[in-house]
Amino acid sequence: MGKKSFFNERTEPQIRGLGISSVSVQRGLVDKILSLDASKQALELRFQLIPGRFYAGTRNSAQAARKTYKHGVYLNLSQCRTIEEALYEQRLPHEIRREDFDLKLGSKKEEDIEVQGYAFRPIQGNDVRKRLVPFPWIFEGARLFGYGIKNTEGIKVMPYDDAERVQTEGASVPVSVPAREDKKQRYLIRVDNVAVVDNQNKHVIWPGFTTTYSEGKVSEHSFWSFGYKFINDRESSRNVILYPQDVAAMLGIVRHFLIEEENPVPWNMNPFAKPSFFAANYYRLLCNNVLVRDPKLKRKSKLRKLYIPEKSILLARLIGKFGHDETMFWQKGRDPDKIQDYDWSIPGIK
Repeated sequence: MGKKSFFNERTEPQIRGLGISSVSVQRGLVDKILSLDASKQALELRFQLIPGRFYAGTRNSAQAARKTYKHGVYLNLSQCRTIEEALYEQRLPHEIRREDFDLKLGSKKEEDIEVQGYAFRPIQGNDVRKRLVPFPWIFEGARLFGYGIKNTEGIKVMPYDDAERVQTEGASVPVSVPAREDKKQRYLIRVDNVAVVDNQNKHVIWPGFTTTYSEGKVSEHSFWSFGYKFINDRESSRNVILYPQDVAAMLGIVRHFLIEEENPVPWNMNPFAKPSFFAANYYRLLCNNVLVRDPKLKRKSKLRKLYIPEKSILLARLIGKFGHDETMFWQKGRDPDKIQDYDWSIPGIK
């Protein structure tokens, strides 16, 4: 089952066909990527991005990448830990992310950053598992949202937000999100703990973000990176890894409440970062213009595209270098008016 053309990227042979140069040191790598002519140039990385400790007990880099994806470093947001604290909280989620990203990533040398994403944890209810957000899924979720709005009947949102408990527990919102693959049915996702009421409880509600997929169906990872094969790759006893579909669903909810109800609360309390146009273009370069030399590959070229954990590290380094507001924050007047208007096409190919 192939991908829809909207999601096409350059293949490894196509990237090799560009004017490719190699780099053997990690210092200054973000600038080297940003300096590429996206339509003509490519970069070959001749070093190991995934930390060496994740290679222990593995046979190849794909296995090391899977370990990194699930067990790598995720920044724990400095959110409130109790309901009592949250009832006095004044910071919005993006302000918390700004503090943590700028402090914890901005203070490090670029080449020392190996972070995969960020994490937050519910503070009410029985499900207290940590939510993990790999950085690439922010961008893939934005891309999927853009596809849904521009190329389909949209991200269908069916909110049920008029119950009294919504004031303290948040809304439950069924959302229909398109698939990336041809002839594949949409995902029907119930998003719970969506803050929709502008009261102090919104600071209690948003960290409890959770999703349930119809009939237990969850997103397959085989088309995202390097072939996850087991349903428990999403969840473990301690953590839940959130998906691009979750990000797209939340963006759909945000759009619905802004347009249909003129309610900015879901936008303000969105647990997912909203990428800048600058960062989205950098992510396009990672997808279309960067290769890794991998000696353990069987193919003659020994080159492959970046794995998701490698993209995560390179995105974390972008954030560390330029800061939260330049990378993980949509700003009116600087970025396109709508996130769905971001360009995800292959650079140089119309």
